[in-house]
Amino acid sequence: LEPLALRLTIQRSSDADILQLARTHEKFMTAIELHDVAGIAKYDEKFHSQIVEKSQNKLLISIFRKVSECAQAFRSKTFLVDQNIKNAIEPHSNIMDAIKNRNVDAGERYMRKHLDQVLIDLEEMTGQKE
Repeated sequence: LEPLALRLTIQRSSDADILQLARTHEKFMTAIELHDVAGIAKYDEKFHSQIVEKSQNKLLISIFRKVSECAQAFRSKTFLVDQNIKNAIEPHSNIMDAIKNRNVDAGERYMRKHLDQVLIDLEEMTGQKE
């Protein structure tokens, strides 16, 4: 879902859209520096939401909103674990760089890698490794 949304976002975003994503990313990084767990969760959710919204794909947006509602509890708890915060820094920065450079393939690759790590983090938090 998000890798496809990112691909479309990179293709369809205006310079103003990219600037808005960059500002959200900066707020995410600032929240990390301040150890503001609520802020980290807020700007993580906002960054991912903006990526999907800027895809301009109504079906992807609708599905993402439904999934996002279910993931709200996970998102608020995941950043209580310091390693999970560290696991998000590089992927978010790489994704943002790919957006700025309008590099569709790199962006999609970074998003997939990020989501794979999120799944690992979730499995470790819940003790449900396969």
